[in-house]
Amino acid sequence: MYEGYVESYNAQKGYGYLVIENDPSKEKIFIHQSALERLNIPSLIVGQRVLFEVAPGRKGPQAVALQLM
Repeated sequence: MYEGYVESYNAQKGYGYLVIENDPSKEKIFIHQSALERLNIPSLIVGQRVLFEVAPGRKGPQAVALQLM
């Protein structure tokens, strides 16, 4: 699992981006609202720390198995 934080999240659009902590590239990892719904997480807050796994998505890396810290 990766440790990171919420870089952005738009609840109205249903998606956002996470960043892996200490990753020099600061690559943004997509997170979709459906991943939150599976875990009964209503929304994310910018700056919130999270643990997550990364899987290939349709348009690049996507966060899965999200845990709030």
